[in-house]
Amino acid sequence: MVTLWQDVRYAFRMLAKSPMLTVIVILTLTLGIGANTAIFGLVNGLLLRPLPVKSPDQIMVLAAQAEGGLDDLEDGLFRFGRVVAAQPDLRAALADPSLPEDGKRGLLDTLLRGKVTPVTLAVISQVVAHPRGRSLDAALDLCAGIAARRREQLIAVVRSAVELSAAQRSRLAQALTQSYGHPIHLNVVLDPSVVGGISVQIGDELIDGTAASRLAAVRRKLAS
Repeated sequence: MVTLWQDVRYAFRMLAKSPMLTVIVILTLTLGIGANTAIFGLVNGLLLRPLPVKSPDQIMVLAAQAEGGLDDLEDGLFRFGRVVAAQPDLRAALADPSLPEDGKRGLLDTLLRGKVTPVTLAVISQVVAHPRGRSLDAALDLCAGIAARRREQLIAVVRSAVELSAAQRSRLAQALTQSYGHPIHLNVVLDPSVVGGISVQIGDELIDGTAASRLAAVRRKLAS
């Protein structure tokens, strides 16, 4: 301790003899401390402190909400999910762990650029590049669910043999909204196997008004 105190006294005497050097030393220390504080604050905010959302997927959904594009995001995720489901080769390529992330993002950019909103493309690229242990279908459904919850909406998957008109979609959405007490977002799937009528699935609940289901019921009665 004696030696340390002597060193400190000597340092102060030397600084007192050189005012200019003292100013330079103080400025250097001030800048160094300030830079370190700023860097630590940045690292703490971005890396150490937990984000106010559970996953990066939610950040993308929040971005879509800020731009007023939740409808476009839900529609884009649903349509892309249908495309992937119909093309096993595409699904395999996007799920291939040996394919570099840049390659997957480039493939998605080629397929979707100009066909979906930039936020939708960013969300799909995020879940494909970083699936976080989920299948592609599960990741897309998760993001669509997050978007729906941000609007306090339910998602109804409607299966029909023919395309529904805008008026039919509107009447169906209004009827379901009144029935469930929540706004309903319709995802319409063209499915020739339903023959006629429609089926509506909301979560685990299925409302089956298709001709195919009625024919199947008749067959079961005839067989009994």
